[in-house]
Amino acid sequence: MSATDDVDPIAESNDVKSDFQDRSIACIDCNEPFTWTAGEQIFFHDKGLKNEPKRCKRCKQAKNERLTSQERTARCCKRRAINGR
Repeated sequence: MSATDDVDPIAESNDVKSDFQDRSIACIDCNEPFTWTAGEQIFFHDKGLKNEPKRCKRCKQAKNERLTSQERTARCCKRRAINGR
């Protein structure tokens, strides 16, 4: 049995979780502070996400809506070009 076999994954997970604390971040769009909670940080860590959020929830939703609208417009323009309109 190697030394790594002795590691308790639950205890190791608890150690990682204790490293996270709520953090205040300024949104890059509205410049208002928002809280990146310890739970959200754990989620990012568990999913292997490396970059912290840049936008508050309201600005992130607005950005996603803009992108969705742009995608719809692009698909519509592409169909018109194909159909010769």
